[in-house]
Amino acid sequence: MKQQLDIAPLLPDLREGMLAAVMYGTAKRSYDPDGEQSLGKTGTCNDENLGGRLGWFVSYADQAHPKIVLVVLIRGGSRSVSGPRASGIAGQIYHGLREKNYFAENAQRAQSMPAGASQ
Repeated sequence: MKQQLDIAPLLPDLREGMLAAVMYGTAKRSYDPDGEQSLGKTGTCNDENLGGRLGWFVSYADQAHPKIVLVVLIRGGSRSVSGPRASGIAGQIYHGLREKNYFAENAQRAQSMPAGASQ
């Protein structure tokens, strides 16, 4: 390791911003009012090498026991390719996971594990 960044004091503000993006901002298409709340960040840019656009959304869910990170990257030539659209795809994935009780099963597994054990 060449360098270690002390970002721990910044994490509460970062989490708050990622939650606000999902609740009220560009990532609100990922919001599932009945599901495990995700935190995330969107992005949109032009891809000059490919002559198109990139839209992305990076997020994690299960704030108490974060075990899943989801990244959606879409590419295309139309204006509909965007970070908000990528967040909508992530929202569908999170919804599907909730429908299959993924988050409930993970919470039960985490509670039943001995202290210090990892999955």
